Amino acid sequence: MATLKSLAAQIKSLKNIGKITKSMRMVSASKFSKAQLAVKDARVFGEAAEIYYERAEIRLLPGTLPENLYIAMTSDRGLCGAANAQICRYIKDDLKQHRNELNHIICVGVISRNTLKFEYAEKISLVVDKVGAKPYTFLDASKLASSILTMDEGFNNGKIVFNELKSVTSYRTIATSIYSLATVFAAPKMNFYDNLDPETVQSFFEFSLTCLLYRAMVESSASEHSARLIAMENASRNAEKVKNKVSVQFNRNRQAAITKELTEIVSGATAVNTAKN
Repeated sequence: MATLKSLAAQIKSLKNIGKITKSMRMVSASKFSKAQLAVKDARVFGEAAEIYYERAEIRLLPGTLPENLYIAMTSDRGLCGAANAQICRYIKDDLKQHRNELNHIICVGVISRNTLKFEYAEKISLVVDKVGAKPYTFLDASKLASSILTMDEGFNNGKIVFNELKSVTSYRTIATSIYSLATVFAAPKMNFYDNLDPETVQSFFEFSLTCLLYRAMVESSASEHSARLIAMENASRNAEKVKNKVSVQFNRNRQAAITKELTEIVSGATAVNTAKN
């Protein structure tokens, strides 16, 4: 049976946990409202680049040996439900289907690195840490794009895996295709665009890659804040339930102790009176 002192300590701890989770929920709500506005602007950039890839029919030509690149858009912090885990699970499932091909992984955020390193440490080519503390900017995406294009490991086909925000309470894990500059040049319908010299194509390729990365960064950040908002709300509710349960047990034990003491006092007084008589 738990003592009153230990139960009082549990109640105090649960109150502190509730205060922390409520504070984190308020912070996440504030960050989410700002991130939600940024998503609307970022989607314009990303969707335009996707339309360009689609209409130019950019894809690997038959007979080309695939060299795949996976970019995991996670974060450095947890406590956001399964937002980061779903991205890592998506990449793991896809890697199993392409285990016989040459694969590389770029981890944006240490969560994906810590998850994927146990099975695919040799495939991780780049890790970007210290992300998510501040809202993403287009400059952050351009730096990442520059790192991708200048890294030693090449690729001709790739996926940006991120969480797409659907509403305040929901998101889904999707992947956006990316390609190398050589694959873009070899696209069947690239010659439909007039007056496109190689330098112009390269510039637009770098810009479109940055747009896709920027959209993925902002979407994942907003989804993370949404997931953390829901997770902290559930944690606050659960902490309150457990605190109420422990409080009931504390009150019962305290009442039992008081009743026992009163019984002992009454029994002692009765014994004294009986001895005197």
